[in-house]
Amino acid sequence: MKFDDRILRVFLGLAIVVTAFGFWTDWRFSWVSRAKDANLESQPEGDQDRVKDALDSVEKNMGQGAPIPVEASEAVKGSLIQRVSAQGRVFAYKQTDLVCELSGRLISIAVKDGQMVKKGEVIAQIDDREYQLNLQEAEAKYLAALADYVTFDQAMKAEAQNQKDPNQKIEELKAQLASGKITKEDFRQQSFMLELEQVRSGSKRTEVIAARTLDQAKTALERAKINLEKCTIRAPFNGVVFDLGVAEGQLLGASTKLARLVNTQDIVVKAKVLESEVGGIVVGRPVSIKFPALADMDRVGGTVEAVSPFVNEADKTVDCIIRFTNREERIKPGMFAELVIDSKVFEDVLMVPKTAILPRDNRKVVFKIKDQHALWEYVETGVENDKFVQITKGEIQPGDMVLTNNHFTMGHDTLVEIVQ
Repeated sequence: MKFDDRILRVFLGLAIVVTAFGFWTDWRFSWVSRAKDANLESQPEGDQDRVKDALDSVEKNMGQGAPIPVEASEAVKGSLIQRVSAQGRVFAYKQTDLVCELSGRLISIAVKDGQMVKKGEVIAQIDDREYQLNLQEAEAKYLAALADYVTFDQAMKAEAQNQKDPNQKIEELKAQLASGKITKEDFRQQSFMLELEQVRSGSKRTEVIAARTLDQAKTALERAKINLEKCTIRAPFNGVVFDLGVAEGQLLGASTKLARLVNTQDIVVKAKVLESEVGGIVVGRPVSIKFPALADMDRVGGTVEAVSPFVNEADKTVDCIIRFTNREERIKPGMFAELVIDSKVFEDVLMVPKTAILPRDNRKVVFKIKDQHALWEYVETGVENDKFVQITKGEIQPGDMVLTNNHFTMGHDTLVEIVQ
């Protein structure tokens, strides 16, 4: 009997709880309307609109009335890339001073400041008449040396007919060595004696002198040709001429600077990255470049070409070379550049926009949309970049829509409508 009383009391208790919850729910959904009417009647006419807006806001946050317009974004799983900001300057790999390698009078200048030239194009011309004479003189000396050598060669052939050719004797010694009639030491000594005999007789000495004279004459001829070519100064590579500092008729000395040549297409940015941030930067990483001097130009894409192996002691930075294409040729060497460099990459990361994260009671909250209601979810976060943050713990899954705007004062289970 006591057992039946206990069961009865449990059922009565449950009935009371259910009834109380029903009354509370009815009151919850109706008090706002009653409060709104009562407050509006008690307020002065000028304040009624303000009070009405405040009560409407409370009503919406409790899930009543029209849904709140919000912006939302999808939680995704993918690569989260951290980026590093840096500054640098444009640098031209190919740049050189155009100099005169010979002394002479400048008789013509074929370019002007700012002119684009191609490799091999004429820049200037030095008076070459003296160098032409030097070439003719070198040609004459070469021909004379060649004639002497030919004459000597013919004399040697005639002498060889009258006596046994020393080379033939050498061949006989080689045959004796191969057959074992003489030793290697005997062959070496007898070969040396034959060569010494040639020198003493004068034939070998004359041959050496004639060959040396011919070789010297040939070298002098080649040098004269090169000097004559140097009288015409040409562009060593494609580029733009500037800083022209000479005039026609000017007498130039060797190594005199005429102008400067810069290839404005083969250029890079030398960026300085803090040593604390360079760890994740590797060759091949994408780079976004902005040139403040060219405000109307969009950001230019580039890649990391090289990372310095040492740290600059003065400013604790590491130099990074950024390669890009200067398509419009408006970017000039020396220009200041602002860069955003892709650094560390975290793969297979669940992430949401940073604007989706809100602080609540020293914890982090994300509003997830389910059945047109914003549900309050506590989360824990990991790595982040300028736009996204990793979700390491919480009831968020890839594909969930999370609020990113107009949710700062929102309550749990609020009716919402995505407008973007």
